[in-house]
Formats: sequence, C-alpha cells, structure tokens
Amino acid sequence: AAVPTGPPPPPPIPLKFFGTYTMTVNGQPVQVAAFSDARGNTFTGKVGDILEGRYRLLRIGRDSVDLAFLDGGGQQSIRMTGQ
Repeated sequence: AAVPTGPPPPPPIPLKFFGTYTMTVNGQPVQVAAFSDARGNTFTGKVGDILEGRYRLLRIGRDSVDLAFLDGGGQQSIRMTGQ
C-alpha cells in the first residue's frame, strides 16, 4: 500500500545572500541584508520587506537569513555565500 507523503516541498528560493550592513532609519540602527539573483541583479532588504514580489524577509542573522513564501508555501533559511 502506498503511504501518503503530503504535498511536495516548496522549491528552493533562488536568491543568494551575500552580506549585511547597518543603516540608520529615523535615528535607529536597522540591519539590512544583501542578495543577488540568478541574473546577477543585486538588491537589499530589512526584516519585513518583500523581496522579488514573492518572499518576505523574516530574520537576518550573522550568517543566514529566513525568508517566507508570500503564498503561504512555507519558509526557508539561506546561508551566506559570500558572493
């Protein structure tokens, strides 16, 4: 008998996390993460920002970030690649 396995996992988020920096917003320090995509485009985001119109930045750590799919398809951690 076949064992139900549930829905397939979401695809890997195709972003590379390559660094962080701190900027000042309204006199307060805010941690910002830097990313690149497969086309070589670079962009940044802070916790709560929506990236690529599909992912919400949940957490910025020392060497990883957590992103969630906006469609409710789960979340993933991405380790820093240094690229």
